[in-house]
Amino acid sequence: MTTSSRTTGILAATATTVAWGGQFPIASTAFPHIGPVWISTVRYVVAGGLLLLLLVVREPGALREVARTPRLPRVLAYGISGFAGFNVLAYVGVRHSRPEDGSLIIATLPLVTAFVLWAARGVRPRPVTFGASALALLGLAFVLGHGDPLRLVEGGLRSGDLLVLCGALCFAVYSVGAATVPTWSPLRYAAVSAAVGALALLVTAFVFSAVGSEAVPTLHDLGATWRQTAYLALPGGFAAALLWNGAVRRLGPQDTSLFIVLVPVTTFVIQAFRGSVPGAGELVGVAITVAALAGGNLLSRRSGAGHEPSARRTGSSFACASATSASGSLSTTIPQPAHRRAVGPSSCAQRSARPSSPLPAASTQPTGPA
Repeated sequence: MTTSSRTTGILAATATTVAWGGQFPIASTAFPHIGPVWISTVRYVVAGGLLLLLLVVREPGALREVARTPRLPRVLAYGISGFAGFNVLAYVGVRHSRPEDGSLIIATLPLVTAFVLWAARGVRPRPVTFGASALALLGLAFVLGHGDPLRLVEGGLRSGDLLVLCGALCFAVYSVGAATVPTWSPLRYAAVSAAVGALALLVTAFVFSAVGSEAVPTLHDLGATWRQTAYLALPGGFAAALLWNGAVRRLGPQDTSLFIVLVPVTTFVIQAFRGSVPGAGELVGVAITVAALAGGNLLSRRSGAGHEPSARRTGSSFACASATSASGSLSTTIPQPAHRRAVGPSSCAQRSARPSSPLPAASTQPTGPA
């Protein structure tokens, strides 16, 4: 890899994670005019439409192949989980919590995905993943408890934080679901799932309006929030997806995933400029969580350098299947049995040269949400 290529990858990964870090603070400023479900709907109608258009241009005939895919219903279900499920839960949660809390919870998606992968496919994380998860939870406890972790023991999670956590779980399930269609390119999986997610969001938004939870936005509301919506749909959605793909191609999924720590850092900086200055205890919590994510990634590659993946030790080899990440985001490289490996570049174009990590690496797919 040339120095210029690596520099381009670093810049692309930085721009993407900074864009994702700004999503919750910017979206929260629109909530007085437009509810979280409706702003997510408008966002993905735009971003999903652009991704579909790009798919048609880059992969002529892709939609016909999609329609003939036997596992299409399952893919659509994953898209509903990753885009509608994540956005409804996460953005409604942030409305009842804080952007800082939501961003830090979402930053733990690689860890959450590791345990979803364990439950779904029996891929047990290495011990370093358990250690990193425990450390990340400690950091979260400091932040969610406003510097006092014991507050969570006494009062439990706030409803908003719990919703964001459930949203992260939805997106982790969506990420693992990419292995369902190993022959699909990252763009195809993202475009199709984002499109069905947008339709599901539209239905959900009208249901919320019908029961009186959110008003249907008027033209005045849309005009008052066009800047926020444009940011969420374009830099935070469509452009971030393309930049993240470029970063993974140049840096590899594991190196790219290190940049996820910039998401909560960006959110806290933005909120500080808006007057919400974190206390010393909260900063300690952020530092602990960032250290857990980055340290777990680095230690996992070191521990995996001299060891074959566990499945390979039992005689079966693994192929790589890429998964998306809704920001906006954040996904995984999913081990997959070799008998389902696709022949051709689209199945695993972004494969890293390093051994697979117990901490899921960032995917080649766009991350709709985070």
